[in-house]
Amino acid sequence: MLTYAGLAEVRVGDRFRANLGSGDFVGEMSFSTGRPTSANVEVTSDALQPATYLTWRREDLLQLFKPQPGIKDALQAILGVDMAQKLSR
Repeated sequence: MLTYAGLAEVRVGDRFRANLGSGDFVGEMSFSTGRPTSANVEVTSDALQPATYLTWRREDLLQLFKPQPGIKDALQAILGVDMAQKLSR
């Protein structure tokens, strides 16, 4: 998932961990590792900052990568940058 506008909150259990905003990916660690997610992301429904996002099903992306492996490489590079930026916050 890619947040397009607004905010989303990352929570582990009941603990707040981070806010995600425009341009942040959601679920990238799970996608990259193939493991279940380790946190929940709650999209903010605040009228001042309604969240808008794009989603892709994992299966659809994997099908896209088969004939075009360069797309997978490019997405993995983008996700790596996204994760590094989140860790540096």
